Formats: sequence, structure tokens, C-alpha cells
Amino acid sequence: YVDRCRFFVILAPTVVHEEGHTIDYNTWKTRGWCRFERFARVMSSSADTTMLLVRGPKTVFQIGSHDYMFDPVGSGDFSVEADKHRIAVLAKDLIKAKAAWLLHRRGLRDY
Repeated sequence: YVDRCRFFVILAPTVVHEEGHTIDYNTWKTRGWCRFERFARVMSSSADTTMLLVRGPKTVFQIGSHDYMFDPVGSGDFSVEADKHRIAVLAKDLIKAKAAWLLHRRGLRDY
């Protein structure tokens, strides 16, 4: 579904979780599946990998997707440890698809 999206929106306002701790974009970035969605955006066939970060009712930022390089998907927090293995297979497929797309659409420079 990420490949088909025109806009990639992250809803990550700063709020107090029901357990009492504060959550925000920084905590969003620690979650494995959230990291994978961002990675999928980068690996999509879209030339525009820009993302919109909603931090509050009147606060929206346009952000780049390059943070994926500093927050590896496999190092994210998963509530189900076996999901890391599922992610590895999916990530490999996304990388192959992106490489094929770049080779086909843009030539060797970006490949």
C-alpha cells in the first residue's frame, strides 16, 4: 500500500500514553513496523519519498525519508520477535524491486 500512496503521513503528536509516559515522533521511530513503513516509502517506485509529519492539530512538517539509514528496521522494537524475520524477507524484496525500478527508469547513475 505504501507504493501506491501519493502522500505518506506520520501521525505522531506529543501525547501522554495511558501508561503515563510521553510518546511522540521519537518513540514512533523506535517501533519496528513504523521503521519498515518508512523504509517501504524509500524503496517505493515513487520519485518523491517526502513524508508529512503531523505533530499536532496545527503543526505539520515536510520531512525527508533519509532517517531510515540511522534507524535500521531490524533494530526496531517489535512486540512479536518473529516479525523481524518476516521484515527481513520483505525488505530484501523491496530492495530488489527498487533496484530494478531504478535500472529501468533512471539508468545506471541512481542504480
